[in-house]
Amino acid sequence: MDRRREALELPYVTAEVVRDTDEIWTMVAAMIDRFEAPDSSWDYNGLPEPFRAAMLEAIVGVRLHVRAGQAKAKLSRNRSEPERRRVAEELRERGTGALADRMLAMLGDHYEEDGQ
Repeated sequence: MDRRREALELPYVTAEVVRDTDEIWTMVAAMIDRFEAPDSSWDYNGLPEPFRAAMLEAIVGVRLHVRAGQAKAKLSRNRSEPERRRVAEELRERGTGALADRMLAMLGDHYEEDGQ
């Protein structure tokens, strides 16, 4: 990675390096607020300043700018035909008939919208 740029361009995402300690603190605080248990007694705002400053100097933040994504439907193709049929029927029972239809179509079955 070119350190002057502080970013890495990939096909679907740009990874931007964040070195500003104020920005890193904002990122860390947001993650703590999001992932720390609600009943936790740990108070990150009460950290001694020397410890907090040293911690922030040691952290390299990364901000991901996602431009596109790709999704793949595995559809249990690694399973036997009877297992795939069972999965499709369970999906239909759960209200995801379109996905079940797609799985069954791959097996050569063609279902109407109502599953008939």
